[in-house]
Amino acid sequence: MRKGVNMHRDEIARVLDAVTVDQIREFLVEEMKNNGELLNRFTAVHGIKWASRTDYMAMADSTYYEYFDTYNGRVPYGAEVDFGDIIKLAQIHTDRKNYDEAIRAYRELSEAIAKNMDMVDDSDGYYGACFSDAIQGMVECINRQGVSKKWHITYMFEKFMLKEPDYFADDYEDALSAICTDTEDIKHWEDLLDPHIPDTIPNSDGDFSRHFYAVQLIRMKITILKRTKSRMLPDILAKHYCDDHDICILYIEHLKKKDKQAALRIAKEGVRLFPHSSKFRNILHDMYKKTDPEFPKSLRRLFIHDASWKHYDELKQISNDWNRELESIIDELARGRNHYILLGLFMRENMTDRAMQLILQSDDLHILKSYHNDLCALYPEKYHAAYKRHIDKIAKHAHDRRNYKHVKECLKTMKSVPGHEKEFKEFVDYLRERHARQPAFLDEMKRL
Repeated sequence: MRKGVNMHRDEIARVLDAVTVDQIREFLVEEMKNNGELLNRFTAVHGIKWASRTDYMAMADSTYYEYFDTYNGRVPYGAEVDFGDIIKLAQIHTDRKNYDEAIRAYRELSEAIAKNMDMVDDSDGYYGACFSDAIQGMVECINRQGVSKKWHITYMFEKFMLKEPDYFADDYEDALSAICTDTEDIKHWEDLLDPHIPDTIPNSDGDFSRHFYAVQLIRMKITILKRTKSRMLPDILAKHYCDDHDICILYIEHLKKKDKQAALRIAKEGVRLFPHSSKFRNILHDMYKKTDPEFPKSLRRLFIHDASWKHYDELKQISNDWNRELESIIDELARGRNHYILLGLFMRENMTDRAMQLILQSDDLHILKSYHNDLCALYPEKYHAAYKRHIDKIAKHAHDRRNYKHVKECLKTMKSVPGHEKEFKEFVDYLRERHARQPAFLDEMKRL
């Protein structure tokens, strides 16, 4: 079969011309009896409807078991189950505008993937992507079909509510959003949703899953109200903006069109409610005018919390007393132990003495190596001493080849410290002597 794929069309025609129609028919009958894939493709290409419908779910299940590891009852990590045969059939039906069959193929494939997620390790997201593709294929066929979407909307909503597994709920929500394109569709979606809308959203500290699902339902309701331009939209946004980051942003955007002062107030509240999000600080900043007294404070907040150097440079440009402002920022960063931002600031302002001092205080080998190219030539003695202290400590606790390799790599970096070649050799000799009874350690030292 593989060789035949590479044959020219006229060669295949000559082969077929050499046999009778009855012989071809007999050959196909025998082959299709034992080759379901060939039968499925033949009926799909020629648009033939027959008594036994293709069982796409069974096709998908059997494909999983081709990769199945009987020892641990799972598909091994990295083994990507190939759903290509089902996708090809779905595409053939789509091309022939046989949308019902294409939708069924995609639907049963998505159901098979969802059902078998416990059999796979989806750390790399392969099966999640295959599921999303199947749902997307289904959506495209539904929208091309040009008939009532009511059954499909109900199907997608029920799957969304079932949450088996829960991490595919977003795909069903996206599908609902994509297929509900006219008033009738949206009304049916809303009718399905309304009985499930919670009066209040549970606190996330108590039961995060209940909080998350309640927020998901409220967001879905907001999507519908936005599409229908409902007068209920401001009320639901005002009711729930404190419960969710995204709802709060939607409320601010809604208010900005009608009441900028109210939007400003909610943006400030958003900064307080969701302190780990940079979005509210950025929204708030964009609402200030440069003449506003809050504008410089906003620039400072954006730098301190989000390490935004763009806002740092802007603050420096507009500051009336930059030296005073700079020392104040340094004090605040030091209190918050934001060493990485503080080191970046010192290097930006050419405060290399203070940068070196902070690196030594941090006692962090990673930070020391990060600034090696910038500071080693300026402070070789301090760098040599710091490397010696760190590497001595690491080597003392090293117990296997992986640890020894780490020591070797650190020594390679240390070796580049200028003006300390003799001291470096003495240190390496000291390490070799101390670890003389560890052959693997000595072997790694040969490769310096």
